[in-house]
Amino acid sequence: METDGRKVLTAILIGISGILVFFIANWNSNQAELLTQWAAEREGKAAFTRMVHENGMSPGMFFQTPELLETAIASDSEIAAAGIMLGQKVLASFSKTLDFEQYPAMKNLPIGATILSEQFTLYRKHSGPGSGGGGRWHGGGQGPPWMRNENDDPPDPENRISFYLVFKGPDKELIAPLIYQKYLWPVVWLIGSLLWLTILYNQYRMAELQQAMQKESHLAAIGKMSARLAHEIRNPLGAIRGMSQFLDKKLVDQPDLKTMTQTIEKETFRLEELTRSILDYSKQAEVKLDRIQINSVVSDSICIFRLDHHNVKIELSLPETSHEIYSDENAIKQILINLLKNAFEASDSQPVFVKITVFEETIGIKVINSGQISAEVLPHLFEPFISTKTSGYGLGLSISRKLAEKLNGNLTLKNLDEKNVCAELTLPRKQKNG
Repeated sequence: METDGRKVLTAILIGISGILVFFIANWNSNQAELLTQWAAEREGKAAFTRMVHENGMSPGMFFQTPELLETAIASDSEIAAAGIMLGQKVLASFSKTLDFEQYPAMKNLPIGATILSEQFTLYRKHSGPGSGGGGRWHGGGQGPPWMRNENDDPPDPENRISFYLVFKGPDKELIAPLIYQKYLWPVVWLIGSLLWLTILYNQYRMAELQQAMQKESHLAAIGKMSARLAHEIRNPLGAIRGMSQFLDKKLVDQPDLKTMTQTIEKETFRLEELTRSILDYSKQAEVKLDRIQINSVVSDSICIFRLDHHNVKIELSLPETSHEIYSDENAIKQILINLLKNAFEASDSQPVFVKITVFEETIGIKVINSGQISAEVLPHLFEPFISTKTSGYGLGLSISRKLAEKLNGNLTLKNLDEKNVCAELTLPRKQKNG
């Protein structure tokens, strides 16, 4: 639960930080656009002032003699084109390149700066009456006859004279920091998120490994203690059985006592079976890999199991073609017999189903029986001494999983539905060393 909470918290924090970074990057982008427009307006005004005053002319001179524009732009390396417009109609146009000759006539150009490309900006400015200065409509002087307003009415924008020029700019150095930040923030967020996720993933893996190591250490300690205990029990167990068999022969005329000695002998066999299971669990599993036919191994395992369980009903489903795998036949038989034994004891005389499923890289052997395992017990069934049977020792599944892992496979147990349980042995079709 703690791990799930960390995952949810991590997702929330990364999402919030991502939204914040998006707003910051968007704000930087908007600020960059505003500053770019401001810089274009400033540089446009400066270029217009420079072209007019450095050539010792005035806007009125350009309007009266438009050819002077060509001379003015020729002497200024920053200006690529210039012209005079009446409303949206071009009256005169001069350009150093063909790119800007007809540009104003094809666009509905506003007053002020219009950024054309990464390198050029068009700046348009009203001139003549109403463009600034004194006079009723902020015009300084009446200008040439063809631009005078005889009725002294407010100038109509569609009938006003304007001056435009195309210059190199605006200067990107002013907004470079904002442009860099626009892309820098998402990159920083992405790198930070990846580092954060990597650290959390490593911590999660370390916690899992530590938990697994603690569990392995705990199980190893149990195995060692159990093995020593089994050895200590085994020696006096033989003596007890021998004595009970001796007494059984002597007490022929005393049936009550004879029954007691037979019970003692029977219990010693059961105790010996327990010590054998403990020793099997504690010792290192050894396997001998060889090429085997999986259909034959499964069929033989069922035949062996039926020798001791005559009434069991087993339905076997085999693939049409037998597949060869590289594994240990005896280990597989030991696992399958144990799974069949568990399924038979839990099925309450119901049929047990065995099915082989072939995949590209693995083969699955499923043993299905009727029944249900509680959700509390299911995760712990492969731990030693955990069993759902009253007569079980809880070591069969632990030993079987150890053998399966030794074969580079896996053994799982799950509830298929409300009525059936499935134990599945998964084995590789080809071993890494085979």
